Amino acid sequence: MAGERRDRRVLRSRRLLQDALVALVQERGYAAVTVQAVLDRADVGRATFYAHFAGKEALLLSIFEELRQPLERELAGITPETVARFGTGVGLLQPLFAHAAQHRRLYRVLLGSRDGAALLRLLREMLATPLRAHLESAIARHRGRPAVEVELVVTAFVSAVLGVLVWWLEADLPGTPAELDRAIERLLAPGIQRALDLSADGAPRRHADAPG
Repeated sequence: MAGERRDRRVLRSRRLLQDALVALVQERGYAAVTVQAVLDRADVGRATFYAHFAGKEALLLSIFEELRQPLERELAGITPETVARFGTGVGLLQPLFAHAAQHRRLYRVLLGSRDGAALLRLLREMLATPLRAHLESAIARHRGRPAVEVELVVTAFVSAVLGVLVWWLEADLPGTPAELDRAIERLLAPGIQRALDLSADGAPRRHADAPG
């Protein structure tokens, strides 16, 4: 029971600090916010802050860490069957766009300034790492060499997703997370099919030297 109470206190302190930072960033911009301003807004002590976060950037990035597990789960679920259904509501990238829609103003403030570099690095890593690992594992199970270099596919995929995300936010465009997800899936399906050496219907291509 004591451990449970402590866990609740920890979660409450983290949430207070995160909420304070979000509010201050939206009011002043990230660069103008100090740790002391966050402490004052959250009514949390400095020792408590540094017990949880190394600094202001670590606090900021913690707000986006809730994306990691949903993205890993979706990207690790790519199969020939799901690639063949891209654009029909698979939901591969919906967690990312749903999070951005929920925190739209924060994303826009950060990505519209030089302070967005740390966020883009984090999002790039969250997308690239599980996708790379999954493609390499899938390819290794079937043959030694992919039709297209995995790193090229990963780089193109991540660049396209983040490019669309920034464009959607900066231009304040309409479109639900589900609609954006379906559009990107349709655009990226050919590249992932090639990486997995898949035919258009999602079945593995038969090589000339493969058994008949």
